[in-house]
Amino acid sequence: MLMRSPKKPTSSTIQMIASLGWQYLQTWCTDVRLVLMYRITHYLIEIQANL
Repeated sequence: MLMRSPKKPTSSTIQMIASLGWQYLQTWCTDVRLVLMYRITHYLIEIQANL
């Protein structure tokens, strides 16, 4: 649970994410899709075609 001090102003979400070194969700989703595409094209993942 995060505790905030009533005397200190809170920083924005963007600043908190940047200070933690976390990626934005959109960036993370794009990276996951690219990795999946790479693995599929290099036959590192078996895809079953159920036609």
